[in-house]
Parts: sequence; C-alpha cells; structure tokens
Amino acid sequence: MGVKKLQSLVNRSNVLEDFTVTKSHVVIDAANVYYFLYFKSDPQLDQSHGGDYPGFKDETCRFFQALQDCEITPHVVLDGGSDREKLETLECRLKSKLNNAKNIAEKRPGGSILPPLVKDVFKQILMEKNIEFEQSCGEADPRIASWANELQCPVLSDDSDFYIYDLNAGVLSPALFQWRKSSKGQIPAKIYRRSRFCDRFGIDPVLVPVFASIAGNDFSKLEDGGTFERRCPPPERSRDKETNRLRGILRFLKSLKLEHLQNPEQRQSQALAAALRFVGKEKTTDDKRFRDSIKEYVNHPETPETRGDDLPRWIREKLREGKLTSFVTDVLRHSRMMLTPLVEDFSQPSSYAAALRIRRFFYGLLTGEKACTEFDRVDEKSVSHKQIDPLLPSVSRDELLQLQTHLDQAPEVLRRQVLLEALDSRSLVLEKIPDNMKLTVCVTNFWYHQKTNVQYLHGLLLGFVYGEHLNPEGGFEKKMKDLKAEGERIQLQPDVAHAFSQWQCCFRQSLHLNQLLSFPLPEPECSRYRTSVCVTHLIFELENECCNFVTLLLFRLYCGPLVHLLTGPGPQNPQNSIRGLMNEDQRRLFDTLLMSITAGVESVNI
Repeated sequence: MGVKKLQSLVNRSNVLEDFTVTKSHVVIDAANVYYFLYFKSDPQLDQSHGGDYPGFKDETCRFFQALQDCEITPHVVLDGGSDREKLETLECRLKSKLNNAKNIAEKRPGGSILPPLVKDVFKQILMEKNIEFEQSCGEADPRIASWANELQCPVLSDDSDFYIYDLNAGVLSPALFQWRKSSKGQIPAKIYRRSRFCDRFGIDPVLVPVFASIAGNDFSKLEDGGTFERRCPPPERSRDKETNRLRGILRFLKSLKLEHLQNPEQRQSQALAAALRFVGKEKTTDDKRFRDSIKEYVNHPETPETRGDDLPRWIREKLREGKLTSFVTDVLRHSRMMLTPLVEDFSQPSSYAAALRIRRFFYGLLTGEKACTEFDRVDEKSVSHKQIDPLLPSVSRDELLQLQTHLDQAPEVLRRQVLLEALDSRSLVLEKIPDNMKLTVCVTNFWYHQKTNVQYLHGLLLGFVYGEHLNPEGGFEKKMKDLKAEGERIQLQPDVAHAFSQWQCCFRQSLHLNQLLSFPLPEPECSRYRTSVCVTHLIFELENECCNFVTLLLFRLYCGPLVHLLTGPGPQNPQNSIRGLMNEDQRRLFDTLLMSITAGVESVNI
C-alpha cells in the first residue's frame, strides 16, 4: 500500500504541520482507518482468539462520536476490489499475513492480523449511524482523491499514495489525528501538504508521480542496485537503506534541468528516461509500467472499472450502497478469491476449506461453470493457488437461467432454496428459530456437521442464549461474567482456535452469499445497541432488546477466551453446571437451537 518507507521519510523530515480539525468535512479511507482503529485501540483488541468485535464497535462508535462533537462531517469510501496488475502484490501480502498469523498463534513478536469480519461490522456501523459512505466498484484511491478535492477537504489515511496525489487540502494521518484528545470542538492533528514536501526536497511538483513510480509502489519499482544512494548520497543518512534510497532519488530528480519544457507530461517523460539512463537500464527496461504508474496519480480520473461499467447494473448499485461484498468484483473480473490467513492450527488444512462448498455456490451464481482461482495457504509457510469448479444449484433449467441472468429478480422462495442448499440445511426446521438467528443457525448446522466436537457447538449455543436473553441479575449471566477472568488467562488451544476460525469462515461466506441472493433469510431492522467499553476478551453487555443483524450475531457468538474455556475437556468444564443456572426462556431457546442442529445426528445433553 503506497510507496514503501515514504511515511517514515515524511515523519523524519519536518514536512508535517500542526493542524486543528473542526467544523469541516473529511474524506475517510475506510480500509486504512478501520485497520488503525482495530490495531491501535485503547485497550488493545484481541487478535489471537478470533477477534473482539464488541470492542471494535465501541472504538469505532467513539471515533465517529468525536467527529460529530467537533462538527466534522465524514465521507467514507471503501475499496471495491483489486486491480489485475496487483496480483503479485496481493500474493506477497498473503505470505506476509501468513507469517503474522503464525507469529500470533505461537506468541512470537511481529505482525498483526485483522479478524475476518471487521469490514462487515464497520459497514454495518456506517449504516446504523447514517454516515455517508460509498463502496467503490474498484480501487478506492481515485474516488477518495477526487471527492476530497470536490469538497476542498483533507483525506484521512496512512496510505502514502495520497502523499503523491495533488490534494488541495492535504492528508491527515490517523496516527497523528488525536480524536481521543478533542477539546472545545477541535481535534489536534498533523497535516501533510505536497507543496511543503516539494519545498523541503526542492523538486518540481510535476515530478512527484515520477518519484513514486521509480521509488516503488504497488505497480512499479526501478531496481537500481543502490545506485541512487551511492551516486546521490543524502546529507542526512539514516541506518535505513530504503529511506536513504528515497532521499537519493529525490536528490537526483532535484538535479534535473527541465524548466525549458512547458508541458508537464514532457517533463515527466524526460525525468523517467533520465532515471533509467542513470541506473543503466534505458535499453533493457520497458517503461510502460512506469508510465502507467505515473498516470495513476495524475488527475485521478475514474475509470470504467472504478465506475463499474463492466458490472450488471443491480450489482453495481448494491456495491455502491455497501449491500454486497467487494469479493464479487474479484470473482467477476478476475475469477479469483484471495483468502487472507487466519490464526488457526497450522498443522491442519486451512480453515477456509470448511466453507469451500458455500464459496463454490457463490462462484456458480456469478460465473456459471467458469472455474475460479483461490489463493490460500497450503502449509504453515507457503501460499499457493488452485482452480475451483463452481457448484450450480439443483433447480430446473428455467430457474437456473433466471438465477444466472436476473438473480436480483428471482422469486424469494427460489433464492432461499439456493441458500439452504448451499448450507446443506434444506431439512433444517427453522420455524421456531427467532428470525434474527435463522442464518446463523444454518451456518452453525453446516459447520457442526463437518465432524465438529460437540463441546464447541455447546460453547456457541451458550453464547447465543447469553446474548438473546440477557438478565444482568440472573445466575446464568453472573456465572458467564465470572468465567471471563479465568478465560483470559488460558493459553490458546490450537484445536479450539481452528474450529472457531472454521466457523467464522463459514459465517462470513454465508453472509456474503445471503447478500448476493438479496437476503432470502430475514435481516432485522437496525435498532439501538450499546456495548460497555470492552477490554480484550471481555463479555459484552447488551442493554437494548435487539440490534444490528451482523454486529449482534458477532457479539453474541464469539468471545475468544470464554469460548476456549467453555469448550475445554474434562469434569472441570463449566458447561456441566451452567445449564442449571438458566431461566426457563434461556433453557427453552437452548433446547430449540440444539435440537434443530443435532436432529438426526445424536442425542446430546449438557
């Protein structure tokens, strides 16, 4: 993301200026900001047990409340997919994240892993709070840049690509955007302006995109073997060779005499040619990728792809509204799916294998019989890809044609039939299941019937019951709260972590399939919801009777250390005593869920 080490160079070069944000607009790079909110939260949020979604919701809501208190109007843009040219970059990121996930699982330092459902929760928060947002149909950067210039306001992002764009009102770094210290309607911050960067390093602003293209971004990099650092040594050397290289490139561009060229494109072309000659590669390097990279930063026009011109109209509209996952664009355009590594048991196959059937139906609805390439880990060290054949629903020829040509107009009963078939839940009796739990019960049924340990099922169902019938004074609730301190002290159990990573994979893919099918299983209306300020792994507290579909299910179902404790072996397992503490409504719900999922498999009791 962006130009490697440019952020570090900017921070060390007296480029940033003090700035106060108040009574203004700001365009937010969603992916960058929700990463920041999760990883830099106070207190720190869980990464090793599958995520702390209530803590993330609380942090995100406080962030947007701080903006509102300072009369700052946010405009949020989410990524809508990745470019074909970025395939090599995406593979490298997957390998890096695999290493991070393994470090976390083994409690070694190094790296972070975003829990798999954070983006879905973030979108739901935007909807709940009526915050203006749009999901791009492709790369979000051009839309972020153009929207910020339309509004004459800064961009909030740590993506150093925005240091290259000509943004009229500059860039705010989330790390230096001190929203927790807002006072008297103002938020102290630091702002980056491209003009100050150019003044600091003495280069023509027109050449900044050339600097980015040869320094190295997601599209291009000029391999110079240390030539820039060696032949244009910076006066202030650091121990970081990459930063020294950036300074050398800037000194080289500063030395060029191009003032006689009035046309900016000519100056850029001449500067690029000079750089290739300088490192001895003018005859061996195709400069097209550099020229294409430069164009990415100039005028930042929307392309047919970012507008979604190549997508069916209903998909384009749902994407922009955030009602459809951005994975759709990667499947339709590139026939690929990137499966981000999770914290799991790396001696077992990838957790994503548990949701393969659901993804195959997802591919079939989008591409027919065309295979899709999946990128996933193959062991604990490497990422590879393989071709996955889609699955088509077992329907009549006419119904299949309707699903493939006018999916959004297909009857609800047909769309529901397809969803239940994908989840292998056609025989599941849902009439007695609360509407806001039907999808999750189907997912849990699908997951459990893959030879999942019954204790893991009990852990999830206890989470269901606890969230659905919260009574702070009840013995069941008090017992669950008492367990949290003990749960926080237990070590990560690889088999438990793996099982619940599998569940999250199944849930996320089912959520996205349900979106693609226009919600054949009901989605309750969003209503008021509040959690207590959560520290890592704490049990959430629900004060309102119901809440947003996605966030309620996530808060209700996954509390890492508690689930680990509830699924432990032996007579000390608290499941053996906790059933007796339930009230009548809780016991009835637990029995209904358990019977629905285990019907025809075995008789199970706590």
